[in-house]
Amino acid sequence: MSTSSYAAKSTAPADAARWQLRDRDTGKALLAHRGSTCYNAYRNRYVAIVCESGGTSPLGELWYAEADTPLGPWAYAVKIVTHNKYSFYNPKQHPYFDQEGGRLIYFEGTYTTLFSGNPCPTPRYDYNQVMYRLDLAEPRVAVPVAVYDGSGEGRAEAFSLGPAAVGSHAFRALDRPLPGAVAVYLKTEGGRPAELMAVPAATEQAANTLQPPQPQQPANTQQPRHVERSAGPTRLFYALPHPADSPSSHTVPLYGYVSPDGMRRVYALEGQGPADWQRDPSPVCCVWP
Repeated sequence: MSTSSYAAKSTAPADAARWQLRDRDTGKALLAHRGSTCYNAYRNRYVAIVCESGGTSPLGELWYAEADTPLGPWAYAVKIVTHNKYSFYNPKQHPYFDQEGGRLIYFEGTYTTLFSGNPCPTPRYDYNQVMYRLDLAEPRVAVPVAVYDGSGEGRAEAFSLGPAAVGSHAFRALDRPLPGAVAVYLKTEGGRPAELMAVPAATEQAANTLQPPQPQQPANTQQPRHVERSAGPTRLFYALPHPADSPSSHTVPLYGYVSPDGMRRVYALEGQGPADWQRDPSPVCCVWP
């Protein structure tokens, strides 16, 4: 996978770009230069290591992103490597070096003063290949993943995550917590429409133990993460509390809407709910569009 270094000269609209990556924490658009994409069994997704063109260094910032398919959708990324007045480009993953089922991945890139304006090259290292190791269990690399709506209406019980999930894309959320995140649960009670409820992730016993998604099944046998009907609430995803003042400012409120007869409940981003339905006074949480 690579994107052309001539992308900066393109006059095409931004929404026509193949790569439309944004900073997870600020929403700022990133101009992808070149990168490397591989399937990762630990994350059960395709992971990309991408070099940014024109970031805080001209060509030395590397970002991590995930998608359910090799074609995307690639949406949000988090910076994993920075170089002050040094270039580090053409990153390449080496999946045959992966350890612990893909939890530890390795990638290399070209380390050079070229394009950086730095007159002091690192002795014996300039214009050489440098390899990094990245721990995907590290909470700081968590990026929003697609949440799909199998009902097409926003019913809570139809939300699912993962490469095999069915339905249309509803929004993006986390499948593991960031500091300050909330865990969003599905609450079902006899005879009542299913509801979403949010609790601070820090109160969960397992909040500090990251549970990776299950490895991908062979083709035609994959199953989406269905909601299990259990006696208690079922956790669906993680999100940010409202107001979302940390760690991300590029989020939107997720509201519940109740039908005029009170018999149905759906969830939608702010301003996208049914016009004649009653919106809840407060949002459940904040998610990524």
